[in-house]
Amino acid sequence: MLSSDAQFITSIIKEINLPNLSTSPDFGNWYLRAEWGSTQDESCIKIYNPYLGLEIMLPYARGVSAKAYNFNQNGVNRDFEYERMLLLLKI
Repeated sequence: MLSSDAQFITSIIKEINLPNLSTSPDFGNWYLRAEWGSTQDESCIKIYNPYLGLEIMLPYARGVSAKAYNFNQNGVNRDFEYERMLLLLKI
């Protein structure tokens, strides 16, 4: 899924070089290869590093999608460190 490859997406944005072209990174959507439905059952085949992806896309972002679904009983996200992702937004 090319939309989850931050290097690929930002290379397109740089090449097109239009002021109204931007990214909208999604905290929990970094699936590079997945079978249908595997994004919901944790069986994704290959995932882009979410922290690196967010960091690469942020300079071109006008917004982010900060949704998450998979929390344990203590409210901690099982798929990625939610607080770490939020801290990247502050940089």
